[in-house]
Amino acid sequence: ENKLIAVLVIVTVVLLIFLYKQQTKSNVLKDGNLNVGNAIQKPIGKPSYIPPAGKEEEYLFSINNESPEEDKRNHFEYAVSMSEEAKYLDVTECKATPLVLRTKNDEMIDIKNNGNTDITMLVNPEHIYTIKAKKTTSIKAAFGNGAGLYGYSCNGKASGLIFAEQQ
Repeated sequence: ENKLIAVLVIVTVVLLIFLYKQQTKSNVLKDGNLNVGNAIQKPIGKPSYIPPAGKEEEYLFSINNESPEEDKRNHFEYAVSMSEEAKYLDVTECKATPLVLRTKNDEMIDIKNNGNTDITMLVNPEHIYTIKAKKTTSIKAAFGNGAGLYGYSCNGKASGLIFAEQQ
């Protein structure tokens, strides 16, 4: 009986480690951001790469910290080209509008949730926010690495990006 319990504990730990590694490899949100914005503030002209029609959102969430530097740069250029200023970020039903929010680093962002359930928004482990149902929450665009492009998840699923420009 003790051997069975020990085996179950080991299998559970191995499975949890495997799932964690899979999530961080496949998710743009590893460590909260791609950290390419610190080196590049504004791309010049059109982005170097534009994904095929209908694949734009998939592309935005396909890059992670292990991606080649050229892919990160292309992703950054494309995301910034898609970024939009808005009075607020709507995360109702975990559908981000706009998909890529443009703001200034250290400015306040209003995040609106018109849905019927609370939402957990994770930018990185130090920046986790609960957006209550039918409420708006204000957060500061200061996510630990200065100006840059930050991905975030909504209830554990990649949902949008915030481009925090230099003041």
